[in-house]
Amino acid sequence: MPTINIELELYRKIQQHCARENRTIKGWITEVLTRAIRLAGPPTVQPGALAHRILKWIAAQGDATCSEVEAGLGITHQSASARVHELMRAGLIVQTGERRSTGLTNATARVWRAAVTPIVMPPTCTPLFEPPPKPTMVPVARKRLPQLVDPIDDNPGDQPPFWARS
Repeated sequence: MPTINIELELYRKIQQHCARENRTIKGWITEVLTRAIRLAGPPTVQPGALAHRILKWIAAQGDATCSEVEAGLGITHQSASARVHELMRAGLIVQTGERRSTGLTNATARVWRAAVTPIVMPPTCTPLFEPPPKPTMVPVARKRLPQLVDPIDDNPGDQPPFWARS
C-alpha cells in the first residue's frame, strides 16, 4: 500500500474521531503532542567538561549564583550562564528559591545548588589486574636466500619462454 493512501486513511480516521468527539483536528493534534511531550519527560543533556567543572564547584561551595561561578572559576558570563542552563535542564542543579546580589549593580541573581553529588574520578586509575608482559623480540638468524634465476636470461634465443612451453 503506498504511503499516500496510508496517510489519507489515517487523516480520515482522525477526522471521524474528531467529528464524534465534536473537536477540531488542530485541537486534537495539539493535545496528542502535549501528551507525548509530557510522557517523554525533560530533555536529556550531556554536559561537557566545563559544565562538570561548574557542577563540582557549586557542590563544593554548597550553593552559588552565576556571577559567583564566573568569579570562582575565572570564566566569562556567557560561558557560565550557558553551562548553568545546561546543568539545570539536565536536572543536575536546582534553584534554591533565594536571590543574591551580583555585586556589580543592584541586580540580584538566582542561587543554584547541586541536585546530585558529582562523581570525582581519581586522576589516574590503577588497573584491576596486571597486564600481560609485552612480547620480546627474538633476533632471527639471517639465512642466505637462494639466487633467483631470471627466466629471460635462461632462455636460449629460439625457444619460447618457460611459461609458454608444454
